[in-house]
Amino acid sequence: MADSSRDQATPMVHEPPARVTLEGVEPHPHKTGHRLFDLIVAGSAILISCISLFVAVEHGHTMQKLVAANSWPLLQFGSSNYDTDRQRLSIDMAIENVGVGPAIVKHFAVNYGGKSYTNANLLLRDCCGYAPPSKDSSVLEPGMPIVGIVEGTVVAPREDRNFLRMELSEANTEAWRKLDAARFDFRYEACYCSVLDECWRSDLTGIDPRPVKQCPAPAPRQN
Repeated sequence: MADSSRDQATPMVHEPPARVTLEGVEPHPHKTGHRLFDLIVAGSAILISCISLFVAVEHGHTMQKLVAANSWPLLQFGSSNYDTDRQRLSIDMAIENVGVGPAIVKHFAVNYGGKSYTNANLLLRDCCGYAPPSKDSSVLEPGMPIVGIVEGTVVAPREDRNFLRMELSEANTEAWRKLDAARFDFRYEACYCSVLDECWRSDLTGIDPRPVKQCPAPAPRQN
């Protein structure tokens, strides 16, 4: 009688899920026995991993841009010759942060007649022939200019920072009229940064300041 085991199909031998080496037990990947299918599965796993990594990196970039957008400052300059609150003629020159994040002002100057001014009193002297009263200038008289410091300050979103205010009075009529005309010839230069240390140089007009790596060191104070 023939051995019936010869008529039976030889059973498929499956590879063990792990193998023992001198270094220890190493996992052995399960294979289907079909080389092409195994390659497709392995390639698909690598592709999915690459896609997941790409999505994670892009998500990080998106979040970084979102944080930067939420802290973006934008400085603009404005001036007027009438104080609507006090109902009187008054020249006001100020910068305003119309962005959504605080602006750290590293440099601010007014250009007039080929010169750059960081001191409003010197600007008034050269543009308009204004000289403060010879008596004690610590006492504010009608028509005396009120000067504000912009450089080295932080301007919050939607905040105004006055650089110069000068009300019309009998004592300063001529200088006030000259300033009212000359202010349209003023040009501005500023460099400011966000809280994320992103910096821009700007003429304080428009909405496209020029990005820079850092702002220049402040110029010496003009006396």
